[in-house]
Amino acid sequence: MAFRIMRYYDNVFKRAGLVRLAQSLGRHPEKLTPKEQLLSALYKLRPRRFSSELIRIGSSGDGGYLLPTEVSEVEFVISPGVGNSVEFELDMLKRFGTSSILIDKSVNKNPDWPPEFTFESRYLGARNQQEFLDLGGIIDKYTLSRKKILLQMDIEGFEYEVLMRSSKETLNSFDYIVLELHDLNFWIRSELFNRFFLPAIENLFQDFTPIHFHANSAGGTTRIYGVTFPNTVELTLVSQTHAGIQDGYALLPHTLDKKNTNLPEIQMPFEEISKALTC
Repeated sequence: MAFRIMRYYDNVFKRAGLVRLAQSLGRHPEKLTPKEQLLSALYKLRPRRFSSELIRIGSSGDGGYLLPTEVSEVEFVISPGVGNSVEFELDMLKRFGTSSILIDKSVNKNPDWPPEFTFESRYLGARNQQEFLDLGGIIDKYTLSRKKILLQMDIEGFEYEVLMRSSKETLNSFDYIVLELHDLNFWIRSELFNRFFLPAIENLFQDFTPIHFHANSAGGTTRIYGVTFPNTVELTLVSQTHAGIQDGYALLPHTLDKKNTNLPEIQMPFEEISKALTC
């Protein structure tokens, strides 16, 4: 199943240039996701108010994320798609003594990494097979089921497959999730939305609540149904069992938000989306 989805997704992206051109001309060549369904999914990303202060961990630019102060209690960071940047993991280690499990087949282990970093030369996938390791396999291998764990995941679009296929038990092993969601511009395509994107989002939001949102301006924007939204976003989520989740929505942007690139910042128009849903 994992490879079938990947091949399908690859075929989609081969046509992406033509689709984007059509979109730029105000034309959408494939069946669109219905307005209410699309905007409702986007609105789910709106972060709730949280009782404790948020702090910035990692880079002062791209690769830095906002988390609640309680993150100091985390014992392990699971970090797939780490690439060559470990600023987030190093900051967690420096501040709180947190160990990290780094997962990435595309890079080699850096001999300068501290001993508190464990490296898996595999890709994060939907199941354990060949070059892939799934989240449940990581938790079992390192006996993390009773630990406080943070998942920090930036895997360039493959997050949907991982989230869609991960069991409720596996996802509930995490106390916090920091996640980059890519390719929101493809949410407008009904077949993709219903087969991949919506099941992943529903599985995640069943037990997690966003408490921070930031758009990555490098991904650009998409406009449809009178709403312009970012194509790449960063989310901080906490388990719904966390007592710090409050009624109401967080104020955006946060004072600790930083630009990912030199491009102007992009905001998700949550108020516009809310109004559009009621029209």
